[in-house]
Amino acid sequence: MNNELPDSSKHSEDYGEEPIQIGDFTYTESSIIEMNKAQFNEVIQGIPEIQGILLRDMRRRGLTRKAVQKCRQRQNARLSELDLKKKELQEQLNAVVQHHDKASMDLMNAQQKYELVQNVIVQWLKSNPIVECTKAG
Repeated sequence: MNNELPDSSKHSEDYGEEPIQIGDFTYTESSIIEMNKAQFNEVIQGIPEIQGILLRDMRRRGLTRKAVQKCRQRQNARLSELDLKKKELQEQLNAVVQHHDKASMDLMNAQQKYELVQNVIVQWLKSNPIVECTKAG
């Protein structure tokens, strides 16, 4: 029986695929990690204590690594969602700014027309004095 386990601190592409001999069976690190707790406890029954400690440590690290990967995936998905939401809100903001700019221009044009009409009326009134009509009584 081989009491040595692969170094659990290495990070390579084929991590978890080195065969591990436990009793009459051969496992990979990934298969140890994927086992449920009951299966794992059954596998480590009757093996030397040091090998059991190393396997528990390897499994714990592997489960932690999986949890971290899952957390990162959720974080990346959330960041993607937030990025999409940011783009949507930016588009909405741009549309509101354009609408505001158009409304401001329309208001300015209306004010200019109002002032022009007002000036025309004032000029007409200056050139055509108002005659008051009085009742003869």
